[in-house]
Amino acid sequence: MLFAGVAAAVLVLGVSVGTASARRLELSSQTFRAVWNPLVFSNAAEGIELRCPVTLEGSFHSRTLAKVAESLVGYVTRAQIGEASCSGSRARVLTEFLPWHVRYESFAGTLPTITSVTTRIIGFAFLLEVFGVSCLYVSEASHAFRGQVSLSGGVATAVRALESPAIPKHSGSFLCPTELAFRGTTSSFTVQNSTTAITVRLVQ
Repeated sequence: MLFAGVAAAVLVLGVSVGTASARRLELSSQTFRAVWNPLVFSNAAEGIELRCPVTLEGSFHSRTLAKVAESLVGYVTRAQIGEASCSGSRARVLTEFLPWHVRYESFAGTLPTITSVTTRIIGFAFLLEVFGVSCLYVSEASHAFRGQVSLSGGVATAVRALESPAIPKHSGSFLCPTELAFRGTTSSFTVQNSTTAITVRLVQ
């Protein structure tokens, strides 16, 4: 009985140490597609709110990602804003800035259960048309587009655009908003050209 108890304790300890030392995340797919309908671009202080359908597609460099903050893990290779369906104003993606960099930021939850993974998109470039002028915004390392992927049992169930930090104006007249924040949550986060959800798990 004593031996059995010691063996069980060693087994539990081994599993705990292995989980705590897991350094990578494994994805079920190397491609992704996220669709917001709508994604909101806003600056409450300046009275700006734009709602547009937005689609982002891309790929990860590998199906296993290191849990290292700011590591480059993939690219957004296709982006689309449904200009005709925008409300409040209009916006369009500048495709010449593609691909945009996807960087790992952090995860949340108590190991071994991860409840979310946050990534940062750098290079997200779009033109906002407001007050008859065009305003350019480009996300940078210090002001990135941040997306938090919610997980339930390892399955990605939603992606929420985080409002902080706002993206500062890159160029445009004094009529342009000084900065724009994003908000919006989508449950449409899948493998490209599929309705299959993406799953995430810890690996050594």
